[in-house]
Amino acid sequence: MLIEVMMTAALAAAAPSAAAPQGGSPTIARQDPAQAAAFRARAEQLLGLLADGDPQAIDAFLDAHLLTPAIPDMEPAAATRTRLKALARQSGGVDVAEWHPMPDAIFFEGVTRKGQLPVEGALFFKGDKLAGIDLQRNRLKRPADAPAWPLKAMSVDEALKAIRAEIDWRARNELFSGTVLIAHRGTPVLTGSWGLAARGPDLPNRDDTLYHTASATKMLVSAAIATLIDDGKLALDTPVGQAVPGLASAPEAGKVTIGDLLGHRVSYGEYFEDLDRAPELRKADRASDLLPLLAKRSPRRAPPGRIAYSNANYLVLAAAIEAASGRPFRDYVSERVMKPLGLKRTTYGEIGGRPAGAAIGWVKDSLTDPLGLEAFRPNDFMFKASYRGGPAGGAWASAGDMFALIDGIAAGKLVKPATLQAMLADRRRQGPTLGSALGFMFRGGDKLAFFGHAGGGGNAGMSASAFIAPDREWAVVVLSNFSSPSGEMLAGQLLDYLAKLPRESSPSSR
Repeated sequence: MLIEVMMTAALAAAAPSAAAPQGGSPTIARQDPAQAAAFRARAEQLLGLLADGDPQAIDAFLDAHLLTPAIPDMEPAAATRTRLKALARQSGGVDVAEWHPMPDAIFFEGVTRKGQLPVEGALFFKGDKLAGIDLQRNRLKRPADAPAWPLKAMSVDEALKAIRAEIDWRARNELFSGTVLIAHRGTPVLTGSWGLAARGPDLPNRDDTLYHTASATKMLVSAAIATLIDDGKLALDTPVGQAVPGLASAPEAGKVTIGDLLGHRVSYGEYFEDLDRAPELRKADRASDLLPLLAKRSPRRAPPGRIAYSNANYLVLAAAIEAASGRPFRDYVSERVMKPLGLKRTTYGEIGGRPAGAAIGWVKDSLTDPLGLEAFRPNDFMFKASYRGGPAGGAWASAGDMFALIDGIAAGKLVKPATLQAMLADRRRQGPTLGSALGFMFRGGDKLAFFGHAGGGGNAGMSASAFIAPDREWAVVVLSNFSSPSGEMLAGQLLDYLAKLPRESSPSSR
């Protein structure tokens, strides 16, 4: 969501250095009072226009104040115009309860005059121009009928009952749709499904429903790389130029390592749009066939202590799998990862759409329906490009299979403990509790609490998260056919709560 991008950018701008120290948070720079007043005045002017609902006045405001062309990560001006006019129609204006000025931005919270919906908004500035504008439902504001949240520490059995009641409430209020699996010491103790896999006729999500796993797909490649490390065919410090013959003469290929790619210590950028422009490559069976898309790129190294997230990194890793194994990466993943762990409900799919048994992703049009008041529509637009799931994302899996994947890795069924330990030891934070190890995301502060991976894709009808404690005390898998962050947010909240529970004997299965 744009507001998340803006908050991240504002925090980065406010931090005194490029990276916060381990165990610390960025220090927020003091806001200049005159500047804060100017930001608030501009925000109040915009909110007044939303209350008036005059589309021509909104256009005139944007003509005068919106930065063009848009800076990277901000939406185009035409989209902002469409969305603000829809917001005027849906909100009737906003009564602001709280203002939060920051350097180069102002955030606010309030309720809409139509429907009294809790909302949060932001204006982001570059000089005297507006670089971005957002206003959306505040999903963290809970009405009186919601269960108490966050949950308080209690017995494990009581916690599982409370978690199920919370998910029931979220599903009733269209905040979640999907399957949740919670395991304790290697045994599932809560498995449940909520919402609809199809509409008209309605088909409910089931515990064996397949969901698009988005970037959580990357763990299949990470696991495959780990098996090749165990076999002595690759190492974390193997240079790309050695591991991937197709990039042997590419820029910096001798300096970038397998570990760099796994942990996003460097970035080869993205490749999905390039693939869309090269339809002849959509049916390619080997990742190596796509390397011409990257052959001339110079990978960008992340600043010290930071990451530079890259989907193309995993395309290069898949090509390394092919070079080391002599097989297409999907075949190798199937033989060396899926079969040993019994992943019978995991697939990269086929060209043309969703596999059998898969949930349809449900979305709302963020431009014409920014407050999400209208009916859901299927995310069919996600499959117009017609290519299979790949190394960076797009595989389909059941919650049970995703648990079998992370539990099998943690239990040493697939990867040698020393290899996994080396991959998890190299960690860089992205925030107070989330960061990137090599091949996996992690949650926790200075001490690793959980590892796994999450994935979403904005307003795309998919949201996935699968994490496990290294000692297998708790594991949480949330697969959703609602847009990000439906699944990732729920999973993160559950993980943080379960980590605080007192250790006791295994609960009864629920």
